[in-house]
Amino acid sequence: MKLYQFIHEPDAKPIYRGTRAEVKADAKEVAAKLRFASRIYEINMNTDKDALVLLLNKGEPVNATVVRSWSVTPRGGLSELEA
Repeated sequence: MKLYQFIHEPDAKPIYRGTRAEVKADAKEVAAKLRFASRIYEINMNTDKDALVLLLNKGEPVNATVVRSWSVTPRGGLSELEA
């Protein structure tokens, strides 16, 4: 299953969403001058999406594989990072 992890500050707790559109909306809420430190990761996991999003947002540790990652531009767009 594909999920998206959003980290808006280096020491912040990650936020998990089910679609890239949802996580991009979260990224746009971060102040433009702070977006350079934000990262979005597409991760693969094997489970039910709704149960997993709830579990991850409560801070439970899980094993996941990062497939792709993005930085957030000052205008709120996504710029894919090379692996």
